[in-house]
Amino acid sequence: ICKFTINTVNGRNFYIKFFIWFELIISLLCFLMFFVVSHLGPSFQEMVATNTYYGKFPTASLFSNVNTAGIMAGVSIILSIAIYKKNILPGKFVIAFGLYNILALIFFGARSADIGIIVVLLFIGIKYISKSGNLKRVTIIALCLMVLTLIPIYGMIGYYESKATLSYEPAESKLNSLSSARYVIWKECFITQQDNLLFGKGNLNLEQEARKELMSHYRSGTVYYQYFSTTEVGPHNGYIGMISGTGWLGFLVFIAILVQRIRRSKSLEAVNWYLLLIFFFAVNCFESLFILNRFFICFYMFLILESDWEKGDETYLDNIKTDK
Repeated sequence: ICKFTINTVNGRNFYIKFFIWFELIISLLCFLMFFVVSHLGPSFQEMVATNTYYGKFPTASLFSNVNTAGIMAGVSIILSIAIYKKNILPGKFVIAFGLYNILALIFFGARSADIGIIVVLLFIGIKYISKSGNLKRVTIIALCLMVLTLIPIYGMIGYYESKATLSYEPAESKLNSLSSARYVIWKECFITQQDNLLFGKGNLNLEQEARKELMSHYRSGTVYYQYFSTTEVGPHNGYIGMISGTGWLGFLVFIAILVQRIRRSKSLEAVNWYLLLIFFFAVNCFESLFILNRFFICFYMFLILESDWEKGDETYLDNIKTDK
């Protein structure tokens, strides 16, 4: 992000207003299409099905994935809390926008976004119970806890893999069901990661090719069928996906840099921007947010970290003096 842009109030606010109006317009159109299209003629229905995702995602027909719609609604809810009384948009509009997106989140039905909201509410409760005023520390703790979710996942996968490759025991079946069929993807990622633990595959395309190569050695019926179908989708866990793409070295470097940026951020000193970061970290356990740009998560995450939302415009001369 251009430093000159984020150091102006209008520059910072533009990105927030753009997201709000874009999400509002697109989600309203999805509502409209869901309730109207079925009452129109066959030719119009065919045109909609051809040019949108209506046939696959009736509730989120203008999104390539229903999870994208849910995540944007979740971001909008928390964004409403963060910008309330910040003179970015009228207070009543911000309240209405937040309430509207609670309904949108329910309507879209994205479980990953639901869990993200629950985690945010949990940390709000922890903050008030502990009476902690150090929001940076709370944010770093949230990040570390989300990263630590890899321990039970990798532990379970490693345990069953030691018994049989691509096993599917009753306990694994339960976890696969709870994770909306993500467990089998994570298990494939775990297996292919063993070839290059330090540096990874290089990118997600190569990671996906490695999983396809793994499954090419098995015939249908010899292992659980979802191990074959899931090779067509991404890791659905940003932490696991980053390890697959960049290895443990790249993953740990990224987390270290992220922790450093959190510690230096001016936005996390006394306002609610930290809630957005916690939401991102939680949803990243179920979606590849940090390594796929379709959710704009990395952009807005670093926009929050690099901006001082409580500060006015900085002039060019102020920047020169600061740099010196």
